[in-house]
Amino acid sequence: MRYDPFHNNSEDALPWTGGSLQAKQHELLGTLVQEILCSGKLLNRKTLFVALIARLDQCDDVILKTHYDAIFSLLLGRLAAE
Repeated sequence: MRYDPFHNNSEDALPWTGGSLQAKQHELLGTLVQEILCSGKLLNRKTLFVALIARLDQCDDVILKTHYDAIFSLLLGRLAAE
C-alpha cells in the first residue's frame, strides 16, 4: 500500500493499526510515551503497561477506560474487530 497525502482515510493512513485506533487513543498513547520519556525511564511495553495501569486505576470516565482498554489490546497484539 502506498501513502497518498491527498487521500484522507483514517484506515488507509494508519496501515500498522488497520485503522482500529481512533485519534483520541493515539493522543493518549502519545501522552503516555511522552510522560515515560520525560521521566527518564526506558520506553518499552512494560513501562507502557505500568503507566496504563496507573491511569486506569485513577480513571472514573467510562469512555477513557474504553480507550485505555483498546491501547492494552494494541500492546498485547490483540486488535479488537470493529
